[in-house]
Amino acid sequence: MEGLVSDRGSRTYKAGLVLEQAVSDGLTELGVDHRRTPHRGHEDIEDLLDLIVSPGGGRPDLGIQLTLRPKHRTKIFAFALRSLTTVTRGIRLYVEVIGSHRRNADLVAVGRRVAEAIKAIVRRFRDFGAENLLGVRVHAITAKIEKFDIINFCGHRLLELVEAWKDDQRRLHEKRLAAQRAALRERLAAPKPLPFWHDFFHLAVDLARVCIAPTRPSPAIDLRPHFMPRRLC
Repeated sequence: MEGLVSDRGSRTYKAGLVLEQAVSDGLTELGVDHRRTPHRGHEDIEDLLDLIVSPGGGRPDLGIQLTLRPKHRTKIFAFALRSLTTVTRGIRLYVEVIGSHRRNADLVAVGRRVAEAIKAIVRRFRDFGAENLLGVRVHAITAKIEKFDIINFCGHRLLELVEAWKDDQRRLHEKRLAAQRAALRERLAAPKPLPFWHDFFHLAVDLARVCIAPTRPSPAIDLRPHFMPRRLC
């Protein structure tokens, strides 16, 4: 979340981070199972997610991006494109907080109201659109919830990029399958190694031949010169 509130002086702070923490604290107080993504971590930078809410009951997680800048086309487009080009994901929720533009806005109190709105969404909402991607505007004062269609908001350019990504995925999948088939054909064509007992068998045969081979007859010894008739013994 990159929403900034500045007084054009030395005191410039990231209001978005303050709001994230306030919403996370509010969800904890309300007993909503969730976690805040690490700042500048992969989920924050790559997936554009600030919070992950786990509804339980076998339902998919809700990945949420919070923003204080309503109808920011670039942010919405980037979030929608990242959501629709992620292979495995749960529900994606883009939450715009409106009505908090005043300098003296109490972001902690606003965060609690947003947390209440998120809890209501988790409990009551069942339809998040065909792509499990939904935009929500939450009023900072009244916590009123308004849904809007992100895909329609972004227009045909988003769908074109998503279709191009899907085509790339299909080509990569076909390439992987072709490589697997080629590897299988190579294994089948390769000469099969002899079974492990092959050498032992032939060694046993050779040993048997040596052990049971007929021995050569001993050279004949002429004992006649040493023969003594019995009568002379």
